[in-house]
Amino acid sequence: MATTTLNCTPRPYEASDLMSLKRSELLELVERQRSCWPEDVPLNTKTNKTQLRTVLLDRRHGFTTMQPRVQTCFHGDIDYDPFAFLHVYVEDTRFMPTFKSSADIVVNVENTFRGDQGQGV
Repeated sequence: MATTTLNCTPRPYEASDLMSLKRSELLELVERQRSCWPEDVPLNTKTNKTQLRTVLLDRRHGFTTMQPRVQTCFHGDIDYDPFAFLHVYVEDTRFMPTFKSSADIVVNVENTFRGDQGQGV
């Protein structure tokens, strides 16, 4: 199994980033970007994990992580995946308010690079 880092820029949180985190860990993520928390949503001792995840995942609020997205690929006859999944995140600061956009891109890399042989085609 090989692990490839596909993104090292700020990106919005994904559900998989947050699912295994405890309430205290979710609160730490919120505190790092406290200004992103919406004013109309209470943040107190009664705020539960579901509410925290909902706000962190809502892209309108602007919560991001610097953690790279990791794509796991299996090299073998059964589990081989010839596609790379890229997430592109763009922040356009030419306008006020800042325009944030993202896209998921799928690239077929089967005939582009063969990692086991160490050569491109």
